[in-house]
Formats: sequence, structure tokens, C-alpha cells
Amino acid sequence: MELFATETGRNRFHGEVAKLEKELQLLREQFKRKSDDFNATLEDLANDHRVSEDGRVEALQELESRKFEISDLRVQLISHYRRFCAKAS
Repeated sequence: MELFATETGRNRFHGEVAKLEKELQLLREQFKRKSDDFNATLEDLANDHRVSEDGRVEALQELESRKFEISDLRVQLISHYRRFCAKAS
């Protein structure tokens, strides 16, 4: 009878081990999926940040270009105005 009880206990123990191994495998798979999702999201975020930063730099360059263009046009306008005033006098 004792052998039967020991064998039953061992079978119960092996069953519990198998159940825990299955749970562990499911948790590993879940962790891997979540980790993969996190890494994909992080990569998308980094790419979006690069695109955004490139756009910001491009906008600043365009702004500086427009400032120089406005400055040049202002100088030309003043020059033409002075010539016009000189001819009118």
C-alpha cells in the first residue's frame, strides 16, 4: 500500500510539474510577444522622432532662408526708393 501511495504522490508531483512547465511556457510566450510589441513600438517611435526632427531642421533652414530673402528684398526696396527720390528731386 505504501508503494501505491508513493507512486500516486509521485504521479501527482509529476502532474504538478508538467502543469507548472506548461504555465511557464505560456508566460514565456506572452513575455516574448509583449517584448516584441514593445520593441516594435519603440522602433516606430524612434523613426517618427527622426522624421519629426528632420522636418523641424528643414523648417528652421527654410525660415533662415526666408529671413535672408526678406532682408535682401528690403535692401533692394530701400535702394529703389532712394533712386526714385533722387530722380524726383
